[in-house]
Parts: sequence; C-alpha cells; structure tokens
Amino acid sequence: MQDGADSLISIVSNGYGKTDFRLLIGREGDTGSEFVEIDVSIFFEGDFSNVFLKGDNSSILSTDTMRQHGLMLAHQHGYGDPNIYGARLLDSIMTSMTSAAFGSVSISEKAWIKEPGVESSSLVGLEIPFKTTVTRTSEGCLKFHASCEIQLMRVDGSSFAGFLRDKYTTQPDTMARILAGYLDASWVYSTRPVNSDNSNSEIRVLLIGKFSKVSSRSAQENLYLVASEVLNEVDYLEELALTFRSTPVAKVGLESLGVGNSDGLFSLLDAPVGVSAIALNRASVPIHKCIEQ
Repeated sequence: MQDGADSLISIVSNGYGKTDFRLLIGREGDTGSEFVEIDVSIFFEGDFSNVFLKGDNSSILSTDTMRQHGLMLAHQHGYGDPNIYGARLLDSIMTSMTSAAFGSVSISEKAWIKEPGVESSSLVGLEIPFKTTVTRTSEGCLKFHASCEIQLMRVDGSSFAGFLRDKYTTQPDTMARILAGYLDASWVYSTRPVNSDNSNSEIRVLLIGKFSKVSSRSAQENLYLVASEVLNEVDYLEELALTFRSTPVAKVGLESLGVGNSDGLFSLLDAPVGVSAIALNRASVPIHKCIEQ
C-alpha cells in the first residue's frame, strides 16, 4: 500500500451483535405445562471505531456476554411479552456498554403446547407468525415494531389495466385477474403495546380482510388502499409498511391435448416475481417521536 493510501478510506458505518440466540423457556399455559422457544438477534451501533481499526475491545462487551444478559433476564423475570423482554435486554446491555448509541433486538417465537383434547405428554410446535423488534437509543428512547408474512390470493376485485405500453408490452389488459403472492407487513406502535399477541393478531386479520375487499387496478394501488385503511382504523399504529411479492398465475393450456380449460386449472409460477412496496405514517405523529423508558 502506498503511503497515505489508507487516508482515502473512511468508515461509513459499523456495528456488531449476536444472532440466532435460541432459548426454550417453560411456563404454565391453558393446557398445563408448556414451553415457548425464542430466537433472539441483537445488534448495536455506536462509537466502535477503535474496535475495528485498532483491535481495542475495552469499550465493548463480547457477544457471549450479551447472551448471558439474555439468560439472566429470563431466569430473573421469566418470559411473557417479547416487547418487555426485548426492552429489558437492551436496557441491561446498554447500561453496561455505554459506547452503544443504538441497539436493536428482534425476537421470533414458537409455542410448544399440548394438543387440545389429546391425552399425551407430547408437545406440538406452533409457529407464531410475528417477529417483534425493539429499538433503543442511548438516551433510553424506545420503539416497538412487529412484522409478519402472509400468503394471500384473491380471485376477484383486482384488475390489470391502464399501464404504459410500448413495443415490448405483450400482456393484455384484464378487468379480472387472480392476484396471489406474499404480503410482508411491518408496523411501528405509537405506544408500548399492552398485549402484543392481541394487537399483532388484530392487525394481521385487518390486513387479510382489507386485501380481500379493496378494488384496485394494480398491485400498487391495492397496497396503498390496504395500508391506508388499516392505518386509519388502528389508532395505536404510527407507521405501516407493506411489500407484496406477486406470484404469477397462468391458465394451463390444454389445447395441444385437444381439450379446453374451462374448469379453472391454473399454474403458479415461481419466477419472475413482481415486487411493490409502500410505507405510510400517521401525519399527527412526529417522525422522531419515541417512547421513554
């Protein structure tokens, strides 16, 4: 390397943390003894330049110590709402590691429960569709986020019409098409959710209901209508972001076999996939509003 060449290089951003920290926690449920399995990822940003540039680790905790914080919190307080656990974990680590300016913890859950009506000591794993994310600044400003993926299909109310056309456009306009794909939804609460299980489930049900009812001329318009109606109806949301990854649906051609296809036989294509995304926030809520500890 030439002298002074490293002066042309600067750090844009840096951070570190622990991913895929998994823990199985016993708790009493409606059907007796149950377990909840959590998968935790933690990430921090801050004044870590000397760690990367000089190998000076004196201002940061090891990622294994972060995991130990998570273990001790589960031991001392048990595990209930992921938002409470996440906020405690960030507070515990950032109280020790003052060099961290921002922290984020994401938690995915699986419930291990007894099958109702089945006399057995075996537990059945039930994936909980939501991921909880809690963020915290060094000043103690908290934000509570949640997200989920929903596979959806609607057979009416969605058209494909009015797009700009050029010499390479071959897809015809249609006033009725099957709209299928995956809806990735994420939202930010304006206050700490009292019961995130109920709140998250309410939002998911609303998203499915709105997706199936709004009439649209494109997947893009469909997303805006869904997001705006949900945000207008749920007053405890600050922001809602939706991404739709459409699955192409085509009627199977049977002409080469000498028969028609009037029975609704379709094929679902894996790729290519169209992607549309939108994020809306409530105008009455300041963008940088935070929830204090």
